[in-house]
Amino acid sequence: MTSTKQTWLITGCSSGLGEAITYAALRRGDNVIATARNGVQRLQALKEAGAATLDLDIQAPQAELDFIIKEALKIYGGIDVLVNNAAYCEVGVLEELSHERLVSAFHTNFFGAVNLTRSLLPHLRSKQSGSLVYLGSMGAYIGEYASVPYISTKGALESFIECVSMDVSPFNIKCMLAILGEFRTNIYSDTKVAFAPTTIDDYAGIQAAVKDGLKKAHQAQPGDPEKAAERLVDVVKGQGGAEGRPMPKRLVIGADAFQVIRNKCQMMLKVCDEWEEFGTNTNYDGVVGGGFVGSVS
Repeated sequence: MTSTKQTWLITGCSSGLGEAITYAALRRGDNVIATARNGVQRLQALKEAGAATLDLDIQAPQAELDFIIKEALKIYGGIDVLVNNAAYCEVGVLEELSHERLVSAFHTNFFGAVNLTRSLLPHLRSKQSGSLVYLGSMGAYIGEYASVPYISTKGALESFIECVSMDVSPFNIKCMLAILGEFRTNIYSDTKVAFAPTTIDDYAGIQAAVKDGLKKAHQAQPGDPEKAAERLVDVVKGQGGAEGRPMPKRLVIGADAFQVIRNKCQMMLKVCDEWEEFGTNTNYDGVVGGGFVGSVS
């Protein structure tokens, strides 16, 4: 259990889960540096609640992110927890999706988190402690129509967390991917969703159905973002229902997410059972066991 005061840096705090996590951490008595593009102007309410605020464009070049982190470290004398929350929803089928739009989605949702982590790691490594938190999605386990850009970025975080957690474990730095179900934020609002232009008649029905689905889902999601934020803070601090438990590499939040992931795991086990005999007899004769991957400790 972490009862000492911690300092959080959270991205994408102008609304939604970033805002909710900021309030949740402040309620525990922690320091919070809330960030967003034009954050000083957009985060006035969080500042009045006790958070420090910073302008941070997650798509900024590495050198600029390095400078922002150096400035952030001066506010409270250090950072203990980084929450990579900033993301947006790009919608489009692959054939209509330009390279530039796909790169933009990855730049914000994936590389932004990666680059900001890189900026903060020297500080966490020097003090031999810290927590790196990334917000994922149950969508990475099931896919969805016209969702290649958004869901692919969340799928990339699934692999990233496996590797980076190993790299930083010698320095007592913990990593966690929060796999979220659907929570009632503005992620599906017209101002948050970017739609690739519909240029091919064959896909018009899919694009129209997705737009209609997002419109109906907006503000009808089952999850309460304040409750999700409290659970996440519980786990990082080892409090509440998380007391006495180590931080998991993956934290599933949301009843719908649990159902999706259980179904996916059961499906993969079924595939293994059905195809194991066919797919395993592939080593050279006399060779037993695996190779390099997963062997380094």
